[in-house]
Amino acid sequence: MNESERLLSMLGRCRCGGVAVLIGIWLLLTGVGCGRQARVVAVDLIRERPEYVSPTMVIKGKDESQRQLLYGGFSVAENGLLMVPGNTPAVSFGFYLTKTGPTELVFFGNAMPECQVALKVNGKAVGKMLIGPQKQNYFVNVSAQFLKVGPNEGLLHFMCPPVDKKNLRAVFDSITVGRAGAPVRVTSDPTPTVQQADGSEVSWLVLPREDRLEFSCTLTAPEPAECGAEITLESDHLPRKTIWQSSVKVGEQRELSGVIELSGVSGVPARITTVFHSRHPGARLTWNRLALKRLPPRPQPVIAARPTTTAPPNVIIFLVDTLRRDHLSLYGYKYPTSPQLASFGREAVVCDQAWSQCSWTSPTVASLFTGEYPSAHGVVTHEEQLHADFTTIAEHLKSRNYKTRAVVANTGIGDRRGYEQGFDTFLYMQRKNARELVDAAAPLLGESPFFLYVHVMDSHYPYHVAEAPFDALVRVPPGAVIRPKMLSMTKLRGGEYVPSEIELEYMRSVYDSEIAYVDHNFGRLVQLLKDRKLFDNTMIVFISDHGEEFNEHGSYYHGHTLFNEQTRVAMVIKPPTPFVSSHLKEPVQTIDIYPTIASLAGAARADLTGRDLTSVLYNSDVALDADYPVFSETDLQTDYRSVVIGRWKMVIMDRKLRGLADGLKLYDMSADAQERQNRIREEPIRGAYMANLIWRHQEAVTGKLKLSREELHKELDPDTIRQLEALGYLGGDGN
Repeated sequence: MNESERLLSMLGRCRCGGVAVLIGIWLLLTGVGCGRQARVVAVDLIRERPEYVSPTMVIKGKDESQRQLLYGGFSVAENGLLMVPGNTPAVSFGFYLTKTGPTELVFFGNAMPECQVALKVNGKAVGKMLIGPQKQNYFVNVSAQFLKVGPNEGLLHFMCPPVDKKNLRAVFDSITVGRAGAPVRVTSDPTPTVQQADGSEVSWLVLPREDRLEFSCTLTAPEPAECGAEITLESDHLPRKTIWQSSVKVGEQRELSGVIELSGVSGVPARITTVFHSRHPGARLTWNRLALKRLPPRPQPVIAARPTTTAPPNVIIFLVDTLRRDHLSLYGYKYPTSPQLASFGREAVVCDQAWSQCSWTSPTVASLFTGEYPSAHGVVTHEEQLHADFTTIAEHLKSRNYKTRAVVANTGIGDRRGYEQGFDTFLYMQRKNARELVDAAAPLLGESPFFLYVHVMDSHYPYHVAEAPFDALVRVPPGAVIRPKMLSMTKLRGGEYVPSEIELEYMRSVYDSEIAYVDHNFGRLVQLLKDRKLFDNTMIVFISDHGEEFNEHGSYYHGHTLFNEQTRVAMVIKPPTPFVSSHLKEPVQTIDIYPTIASLAGAARADLTGRDLTSVLYNSDVALDADYPVFSETDLQTDYRSVVIGRWKMVIMDRKLRGLADGLKLYDMSADAQERQNRIREEPIRGAYMANLIWRHQEAVTGKLKLSREELHKELDPDTIRQLEALGYLGGDGN
């Protein structure tokens, strides 16, 4: 049974409740059900598995399949749809209406102690409920005047006495619009099907790319009856329109099939909805196939063969910890922080859209070393180590007779945390500067082929003014008062001290001076390779693991969010010569480095999640998919997930474990590079698609991890804790 069938089977085992509408958008909640008017279920037509559909939204059920709905807006908590702890006075939910009219909202659940709950819809008070300890249905009638076609917002406000609210525990198993029923069934035996009854609608979220929709369905009725089937298409900026319809008189069974060109929505998330009407209540419409199929591909340019050398190339990864891409003059920064990197970039491929898999070091480096996302390798907090079950890039190259060396200054990966596996030499040089690391690496540039990993820490907090001449970048206006001791992470992140704009600019400028110092020493390493005649046949990857926030989104440091200042990183790749230097415009990510190096070393690994970039490094006529989804995640104190598709980015604050609705933010980076304007209201279908994509991805990569948390856990010793505190982690302030 494949993944689609497995999910279909789980949905088929659910006892699904009813809704009169497509539950979903404001917080992207979507559901199954029926009602007096249109009855709608939402599932997701997955491009990667185009043979059929896999359901993603369910309103009821006690198995894992209900999570597919809840990721959109609600949270699984102790088998309930939504758990409301006492410190949560109000909870939002969303639903999407295809029609308006008097509507009944039904809440099934209980509260201990008894509590009165007020319901608002689209900001208007519509009714109250007294929720008691016995699980039962609670009904609120909503007048049509409070509703609208499209996304609607609901708000539950718990009005308990303070003494009771402290201990409040409300759990809802389902929220439906309209009374319960089963107008839609999804099955997987013997083959996946979606079956609709009279008056029902079924929706799928899709991202067509010059595709066509292929379908086949079966109409059945116990006696001759008029039946109508319809397929509609809509996007955020394309009104719902019918793209296929058929009206036939059915005796016992009638087969229909066809192919529909999806014009006008290529590259735009859309909703495909199937509608069924019949004059006979026993009639059914069964969808046997719904698949997106790519149109015949356009002619592609002839790809020149990748140059080969007589000897395997040497490989160097030079990683700069906590380096913001937008603080590099290579990428247009107004201060001269990276002249050496700019010079190197003229002999390399500069990646303009490079993204990190995480916003702090340990998970990112684990992704770099394994070619997998954090949830797949399991290093998501300080307490996990990189497990020996993974074949790291060092181990892979070592098996190809490479000499493997590492020079590392970061405590998180340098203290026997599993990152040393595969290295012949692993020098952990705690908090040494870039000059000392490059000096230590120089003697290792000997016998070829070699793999060298250098991890410098100068630009990581705590910030220190770099030595001359790089201290010239420190910007302090005459007469300005700077109190460096107040600029500690404990005080800044905790709100104990609010720096002035001058102090904030001072912090940035000290950070810039450290970047310039690292840049200088990277230039020393490049020159050393040239002096030793090693440069041409060495693949060099300059990369940052993540960036740093200076109050762009209300905080400081890194690891706690996934905004661009933390996850859009620097990446410059020089393959073995000969090749043509260029700028790569399409998105790439940290996990692409391993498969690319393996391929260039003559030991390709097709089993890795990351992509081999070799073809685009050597052929300027070849382009990557500009809409390739790039995912990031962080579980450091706050759980965030994000996806970037082209110019669009979604960031989800995952609050399931606290029983709260997830926080969803959608940004158009072409018009809002600073990620200030949440577009979720204006682009609900796009938001639904991208949120859905994040959770499908999260389930897929988490499923790759075959190790338990106990197997990955490694207790932090007191010395490591002190070192991490000195770097601003674990509540430390670095002073």
